[in-house]
Amino acid sequence: MRLIGVMAWIVVFLAAPVRAELVQVPSRPGVTVPIAIEPPAGQAVAWALLFVGGNGVLQLDTTGAPTAPLSVLYIISRRDVLKAAGIGVVLVDVPSDQRSGIIPRFRRSEQHMADVGAVTTMIRQRFRRPVWIIGHSNGGITTAAAARSLSAAARPDGVILASATVMASRRDASRPFPPFPYTGAVMVAAHQGDACTYSPPSDAALVSQAFSKARPNVLRMFSGGSAGRGDPCLPRSLHSFNVMEREVISAFAGFIRSGK
Repeated sequence: MRLIGVMAWIVVFLAAPVRAELVQVPSRPGVTVPIAIEPPAGQAVAWALLFVGGNGVLQLDTTGAPTAPLSVLYIISRRDVLKAAGIGVVLVDVPSDQRSGIIPRFRRSEQHMADVGAVTTMIRQRFRRPVWIIGHSNGGITTAAAARSLSAAARPDGVILASATVMASRRDASRPFPPFPYTGAVMVAAHQGDACTYSPPSDAALVSQAFSKARPNVLRMFSGGSAGRGDPCLPRSLHSFNVMEREVISAFAGFIRSGK
């Protein structure tokens, strides 16, 4: 009985949340990017930078905890699934000169790429492990721009675009999406029932095809869950994989581990 008690204590200890480390990463002159670093319980096999959609604001507090409404999004609220798989997570907030939020145009800008590149490089140099970027919804714009623009130490080893709104950047929807030169690992994830007008499921295949040089290149279409009753572009919708968050994040974790 005593051994069982000891083993139970060990399980509880290993499952206990790891305190986040809040870091201000210098990116551009006079600008820093607040990030929260959360390692897994053991040695990390890889690190994942998490970018939410909307205006990108997480409002990380002094302990590194996200406090903004977007914190309920599944890539933030279920990040424990990534850590349980041995993947360290980095919550990336908006830069100090964009505290009110970032718009899609800024996500594609050189300034934002300097921000993302600074964080990617810092995590790579500090932990010496592969660095991935996961972006949901408008966060997919950040992720796609990083895959297109960043190089050397700033270049992510792999990217995951989930319910990405990147197709909205085209001026002519009838034209093919510009191809990406990116050769790392790519997963494009979408839900078959996503009713958000900015991320129709049909776009997912077009985005995946644009990453023709990526290896591996995986298109993952999910089904199931619940559409909810609110705005189809907000949390608690199929756009955010409502009621199947763990399954989706587990798929992300498996893909990262297979391509680390």
